[in-house]
Amino acid sequence: MGREQHDGLGEAIGVVNQFITKLEIEAEQPTGALVDSQRSIEYPGKVTLNCLYNHVTVKLWLTFVGILIAAFSLGLAFSEKKLYGTIKSEIYSSQENPE
Repeated sequence: MGREQHDGLGEAIGVVNQFITKLEIEAEQPTGALVDSQRSIEYPGKVTLNCLYNHVTVKLWLTFVGILIAAFSLGLAFSEKKLYGTIKSEIYSSQENPE
């Protein structure tokens, strides 16, 4: 058997050993075991602003506000373009003169 086959066989044996080790570790842990913090969370019946305020991180709020500002800014920038004016005039002219 050549050197390349020997190396490939060694890698295959290593992968099988890792899989066996993983199965042994999983077998030792009880099924359905949850972390205490996961068990203590009670989900509300409705999502309210108060619930979002208390449970959403500041980073996520800042991301949301940033996306809103970006969308508004892009809308303003597009409204000042010639393309928007052309589209707007075409729409209004077709509504005034239905043919």
